[in-house]
Formats: sequence, C-alpha cells, structure tokens
Amino acid sequence: MSNVMKFLEELGRNPQMLSEDQYAQAVAALDLDAETASALASRDAGRVAELLKAPAVTFCGLFPAEEEQPVKEDEPDQDDRDDREKEASALAA
Repeated sequence: MSNVMKFLEELGRNPQMLSEDQYAQAVAALDLDAETASALASRDAGRVAELLKAPAVTFCGLFPAEEEQPVKEDEPDQDDRDDREKEASALAA
C-alpha cells in the first residue's frame, strides 16, 4: 500500500480535526514525490486520485432479495387443503 493510502487511511481512522500547520507537517513527513505531495497538501482529491490511478467513476448497486408472495388469509395453503382432503377421505370410509 502506498504512503498516500496509509496516510488517508489513518486520517479516516482518526478523524480529529488537524490544523492547517499540522496537516502540512504530516504531509511533509511522508516520503512522496513533489507532485503527489503538492496535490495532497492542497487537498486536491481529483489530482490525488489521478496520480494514484484510481478509477474516475465507482459504481455500487444493491438489489434487494426477492420477497415471497404473501399468502392470502382467506385462502388455505396447500398443507391445509391436503389435511382436509385426508380427513374427508377418512370420514367417508
């Protein structure tokens, strides 16, 4: 994992507000090339993403599971019909 990613991950884990000076010191302490350090110091998320070769568009789709069709209360289910048929057959015999 790159130093930039580690830095961003740490910022995400500890979201306390850093002053501009603290942020600049933290960026300066990283072992980065000048262009990446400049983009990070200026908080240019688009440029940082470009330098990291991150995808420009990220898509996440969620699809709910299919729900079972509700059983109507006035219609007996198949098990109830089978039980009634067995009872009727037993009484007829």
